[in-house]
Amino acid sequence: MSYLDFLSEFGVSSAHPGGIQGTKALLDQYDFSEGTKVLDAGCGIGSTALFLAQWFDCSVVGIDQHPVMVAKAKRQLIEERELDLSYICSSLYKIPAEESTFDVIIIESVLSFLQAEKALEEFYRVLKKDGVMLINEAIKREELSNEAEHQLVSFYGLTKLRTLKEWRRLFETKGFDVVKSLQIPKVFDEDIEHGIEFQLSENINPELFTYLDQHGPLQAKVKEWMEEKIIVCKKV
Repeated sequence: MSYLDFLSEFGVSSAHPGGIQGTKALLDQYDFSEGTKVLDAGCGIGSTALFLAQWFDCSVVGIDQHPVMVAKAKRQLIEERELDLSYICSSLYKIPAEESTFDVIIIESVLSFLQAEKALEEFYRVLKKDGVMLINEAIKREELSNEAEHQLVSFYGLTKLRTLKEWRRLFETKGFDVVKSLQIPKVFDEDIEHGIEFQLSENINPELFTYLDQHGPLQAKVKEWMEEKIIVCKKV
């Protein structure tokens, strides 16, 4: 059982820095319009993808490697048949799309769970020239101790934590210009909690409740150890 299994079985929406407010701040960085082709990479239960399709008439593909996440995302489409929105269960290292397909890629709290170098190469492939990546990510503070980093990596099942400088260097190495980075607006914890919704699975494995018990106390430490950033990158 992993943290991602916990998110999947509990059907947690907006499980990323800033919650729904973080998503709104992220989407404010691009002028979405009807027909904008969007990839929601690591879409989870599909909340952001559904919002984009409903409010901006975008053409959206949500992709996630966890089948439970994708199944829950697809349930939302039952009453939304007119939307240009689809969900795919697939690896982010091999996205089922042609080269230069998307105008925008949305990446919310995903890269640190992946082999980022490999994923960015695939994002570069499917993104149009001058296309944009909108990234919402928890960034390691320079002063983060090895012990604290190990605790975060172990609990969340992360591949690697990076500082903003390290992320910038990696993006540029993989063919992206970092247009800007900004702090996610501060919101009260209760605002984040009110924005979180759950789609609970039946017969949840009892082991997963340990993540629920431990997540709250650790989140308080995350706010001290990490910076919540929005990063806007452009394919060159």
